[in-house]
Amino acid sequence: MGGRRGGQGGKEYAHLATFPEMNPNPVLEIDREGRVLYLNPAARRLFPDLELMGPRHPFLAGLDSVVSALEEQQAPSLDRTVQIGCSWYRQTFYLPPEPGRLRIYAYDNTGQMEALRKAEDSERKFRALYEGSRDGYAFTDLAGTILEFNTSFKEMLGYPEEELKRLTYQDLTPPRWRDREAQILREEVFVRGYSKVYEKEYRRKDGTIFPVSLRTYLARDSQGSPAGMWAFVRDITPRKKMEEELAKSRDRFALLSEITAMLLESEDPGRIVQDLCRKVMAHMDCHACFNYLLEEGRQRLRLNAYAGISEEEARGVEWLDFGGGFCGCVARDGVRFVAENIPDAPDPRTDLLRSHGIKAYACHPLISGERVIGTLSFGSRSRPAFTEEDLSLLKTISDQVAIALEKDLLMREIRRSRDDLELEVEKRTKELSRAYRDLAERSRILDSFFKYTQTPLVLLDRDFNFIRVNEAYAGACRRKAEDFPGQNHFDLYPHEENREIFRRVVETKAPYRAQAKPFTFPDHPDWGITYWDWTLTPLLDGRGEVEYLVFALNDVTERKGAEERLRQSEGLLKNILELLPVGVWIVSSDGVITYGNPAGRRVWGGERYVGMERFGEYRGWFLPSGKRIEPEEWAAARAINRGETTLDEEIEIEGFDGRRRVILNSAIPLRDGGGKITGAFVLNQDITERRQTEQRLRQMQKMEALGTLAGGIAHDFNNILMPIVINTEMALLDLKEKVSPSPHLLNLVLEAARRGQELVRQIITYSRQKEQPRTAVDILPVVKEALKFLRSTVPANIDIRSSIGVESAVISADPTQIHQVLMNLCTNAAAAMTDGGGIVEVSLDRVETLPESVGEQDGVKPGPYLRITVRDNGRGMDREVRERAFDPFFTTKKPGEGTGMGLAVVLGIVKNHEGAITLESEVGRGTTVQVFLPWVQAALPRESIAPGKMTRGNERILVVDDEKVQVESVREALERLGYRVTGETDPREALEAFRERPDSFDLVITDQAMPGMTGYQLAGMMLRLRPDLPIILCTGFSEAVDEEAARALGVRDFALKPLNVGDLAERVRKVLKK
Repeated sequence: MGGRRGGQGGKEYAHLATFPEMNPNPVLEIDREGRVLYLNPAARRLFPDLELMGPRHPFLAGLDSVVSALEEQQAPSLDRTVQIGCSWYRQTFYLPPEPGRLRIYAYDNTGQMEALRKAEDSERKFRALYEGSRDGYAFTDLAGTILEFNTSFKEMLGYPEEELKRLTYQDLTPPRWRDREAQILREEVFVRGYSKVYEKEYRRKDGTIFPVSLRTYLARDSQGSPAGMWAFVRDITPRKKMEEELAKSRDRFALLSEITAMLLESEDPGRIVQDLCRKVMAHMDCHACFNYLLEEGRQRLRLNAYAGISEEEARGVEWLDFGGGFCGCVARDGVRFVAENIPDAPDPRTDLLRSHGIKAYACHPLISGERVIGTLSFGSRSRPAFTEEDLSLLKTISDQVAIALEKDLLMREIRRSRDDLELEVEKRTKELSRAYRDLAERSRILDSFFKYTQTPLVLLDRDFNFIRVNEAYAGACRRKAEDFPGQNHFDLYPHEENREIFRRVVETKAPYRAQAKPFTFPDHPDWGITYWDWTLTPLLDGRGEVEYLVFALNDVTERKGAEERLRQSEGLLKNILELLPVGVWIVSSDGVITYGNPAGRRVWGGERYVGMERFGEYRGWFLPSGKRIEPEEWAAARAINRGETTLDEEIEIEGFDGRRRVILNSAIPLRDGGGKITGAFVLNQDITERRQTEQRLRQMQKMEALGTLAGGIAHDFNNILMPIVINTEMALLDLKEKVSPSPHLLNLVLEAARRGQELVRQIITYSRQKEQPRTAVDILPVVKEALKFLRSTVPANIDIRSSIGVESAVISADPTQIHQVLMNLCTNAAAAMTDGGGIVEVSLDRVETLPESVGEQDGVKPGPYLRITVRDNGRGMDREVRERAFDPFFTTKKPGEGTGMGLAVVLGIVKNHEGAITLESEVGRGTTVQVFLPWVQAALPRESIAPGKMTRGNERILVVDDEKVQVESVREALERLGYRVTGETDPREALEAFRERPDSFDLVITDQAMPGMTGYQLAGMMLRLRPDLPIILCTGFSEAVDEEAARALGVRDFALKPLNVGDLAERVRKVLKK
């Protein structure tokens, strides 16, 4: 331990001791117990554990001895040298004015030369910092003469170096600051050795005054006596300008708040606009104001309020034409107008303003919703132009006035219709109140933006050290905001790629933006990978160098995950659309088809992505009207143009492949969050097959209904025909032995009765829609007979033509039914002719394959077919008639002229013959009907036995029928053939007779439909009495029992009425032989 430090080196270090933060050597303050109170950066760097170890550290070894020596010697300082590791340090202990403290200055004294070299290095470093600082440093003597300064101080004042050294700091200070500064030196600097930061002004060499902030330190010599003063000076002109702008901004907000309050509190905002204008004029140095309102007729403007002109002058401009003058043009165009340097402006519209001495003028439209309701303008006589801030303020005020005037209009509407508009007024009032609160809040938000914004913000120096972070950033990092300042960003969050980006921003001075950049927190690996949008913005100093960096971040981890989920959802939706069995089309807001799924392309037989103006390329018809769909009538067009939703609209379309289909067409308008239509979603479901099935089902239902009617008719008709046929045949047999003209007439009766019999059989066949017994027959004679009959019955002006393309036409058919088909088709063709006559053409040919349209009909099998074609050149049919042509009872004839059964009967016969039928017709082009019947290769059946060759017998027969005429006719016929017949009209009496003598009858013939007991029931009871009994069950028509059920009961034969004598004789003989 040595005495007081001396030497040149000691003085230099004492000189530097006044800058502990800049001192390259350790400087620290401790209390008498060795607890560290202050460490400068050099001490922290050299002895990082000094603060933790305190008096136990080698640097403070023997501290008690030092304190004792200082107290005993009563010296202001004490020097000593200590060894720490391989290095020696020279320490100087001072007793500062504060009691209980020690200040220690040290330097490495490992070797004198080494110490000198380090001292020189330290001096250079200090000088580099000293000269490189953007703040000014100046050293004066106690009288204030400037002795030393850095470059920034000299440039700040604009003096040459030699001239500046001849001045005092008082020479640079305006008089109004000198007393205040002398007081600061007296009360602070000379008392405690330094001052607080204070503000004053300096005068440059050119005489301009500028504001500065400074702090003054008292410099002492090696004896501790005051030797001068150091001043740290910063030019705060930019800050003062910002404060002035902030003050102006606050004044503007205060003005807006006051205006908003005035408008909100006023019952009649239109009346207080004048007071409002005066306040704005006082704030903005304006001298004239005009407020015009647009009249409801919208042809002129009325002066509502004014200021700065006389009442007489106001009367002269009370009315303005819409579109006339500046205000009229602004009201018409809804656009702000600004005029500057009006005295020098050549525009003749400025003459009126010039006459009032106006130099600068700004007129803003008052806009309510989307309409202009008036104008608000201000003029200044003292300045030639408005600043952008002024114009922005005027626009805000104009918007507030517009809102208030709109409120006034709404209030008037409320008074006229209070109940209807009460909710709307409440809404608008809330909006105005919210706008007022927003304006009042802006000032506070600006002041606390950095601190309270939800966006994480960081202020860094150019070396990436934290200066300040907001709560949002600290919260995102799960740390406290006060933990960050003083630490380096990349020490906490190492990331080489980001470090390189930060360096590049400092070098290029260009901002950098990153989107969804991944980052993993090293202190929170459990968070996994996070994603951030961030920007790094450099802040430049007055020399254009990067001084700070603003780091703004936004955590988009959830958004990134949502985007990934959205991508997956879109993929799933696309797959669903591609696999849907119904057609899906997307149409944009301008009507362009942008997407169609595979099912949609199948429905239309292709795809055509066109706009609404080309919707005519799509062919379709409304059902059931058949009206052609116009381009603007498509459901997609209605959804986009009118916002109309269409569900399951049934239409017929013609696809791009030429095929027609019936579809269910649906269209829903697509809207954005604001309700605006952005397109349409269209669904097409092909129901062609379903419609065909439904149509066939309806046809079957109609057939069933008709069958019930036909059954009843057939039953009664057969009961009538049977005795006619039998008695006529017997009469003919009697007359063969006599000479009389009656046989010819009886033959005609018999022929008619047989035709009636066949007609009844057709009705039954049609009603049952079941396969009936048919035989191979050549129908060419049937066709020729029908044509011969037609030529004698149709009008003479209708030409019946035939074209027979085959030598024979053998099919499995009933000739009478084929005759009926030809008669019905040709009669309908003749009826379709106009009064001028026409042509009916009948042709026969053989086809090996059927047309494609025929293949869709039920029950049609491949193979050769006989085609019968009936074609006419009559009136033809429209679509609706074609679709119903085969419906029973449907007719286009007048009441009493037709039954509507012609084509329905034809359809029943053709279906029963396993054939098919097609119909083609257009209005004005006639009708063509084609009948296809299966072609067969078979031998023709033999001819029936003539009545004179009928078999005879002598067996005993019981005949049962509830109609007496039936019993008498059958008994007469059988007795003539030699049989012994017993007749009964009551089935119960017949059963009693049989019970008494079961073996007395060789055969029983019974009717089916009888009151009290059916023939089926009677047969069952008799067979229980005598199982071997032959029974013939006859019926005119019955749905209750058929041949299969009868034979299952034990009945030998099942016969359909009416029966002729030959048929009856043959059946009786056949059953008896069994």
